[in-house]
Amino acid sequence: MIDFKMLKIVLALFTSALVLGECVVTTPLKYGRLKVVAMDVFGQIINEPNVELSNNVGRVGETGPGSGLIRVSYGEYRLRVSQTGFRSTLKDIKIYQPDTEVRVELVVGEECGSRPASIGGTIKVDRSGELWVKAIPVRGTGDIESRVRDSGHFLISGLESSAYVLVVIQRATVLHHQVVQMPVRDDILNVSIDLRKTH
Repeated sequence: MIDFKMLKIVLALFTSALVLGECVVTTPLKYGRLKVVAMDVFGQIINEPNVELSNNVGRVGETGPGSGLIRVSYGEYRLRVSQTGFRSTLKDIKIYQPDTEVRVELVVGEECGSRPASIGGTIKVDRSGELWVKAIPVRGTGDIESRVRDSGHFLISGLESSAYVLVVIQRATVLHHQVVQMPVRDDILNVSIDLRKTH
């Protein structure tokens, strides 16, 4: 004989478990392909560079001579590109699309003793307000910015020896931009920018 009272309790518990249970929506893991194009300071393609890709867990992919694309899940990575006779370069990249192509510039030189480069100098303006300077690689990804001091001096460090678009920004307004080329043998490039109306 069925105990209807017990059946009602079991059904009530089952229904409350369904209502109170946590619903988890999962999305399928997405993957993208990374292609790296390495070039020298003159824009000439460097064939078959060595490419290493890593994240906070460790190395997730690499290519060498004769290899092609790296297939990885969407996310943020650290890219290292090297080739014999050139200094290796490191870039932080994001892969959030099916195909990502990254351009990097390699500088001729020895690996040992190479130090990050810097761009520094002064900016003169008539305006008052906070100024920022941003260095954006002409080839490749990643930019670095620095606040301009009240004295007009600025310094952007941790750069590769490459070509950059230097942008002077005040709030959301671009006051000035120019392309600068880091000298291969020097660690710092001095830049003087005068944006005053009468100079």
